[in-house]
Amino acid sequence: MITARRRRRNWTPAEKARIVAESAEPGANISAVARRWGINRGLLSVWRRHVGLVQAKAAAETTPALQFVPVTIAGRGAAARA
Repeated sequence: MITARRRRRNWTPAEKARIVAESAEPGANISAVARRWGINRGLLSVWRRHVGLVQAKAAAETTPALQFVPVTIAGRGAAARA
């Protein structure tokens, strides 16, 4: 039996900044930070994305673009004769 309605928590900008800063510390575990503050890991990831702390962007920017290399097959006739 559900006796009370669950209410959404409204986080102030200062609280969000404090939580995001904690998650940005070297060696911080995002899931552990989210659990400590009682929020969903996905919500913390959204906040991190809004302030530009997403590692996927940094990795994508430093990874060189993939390129195709032309391939020439030589000796095709010799393989058919063997």
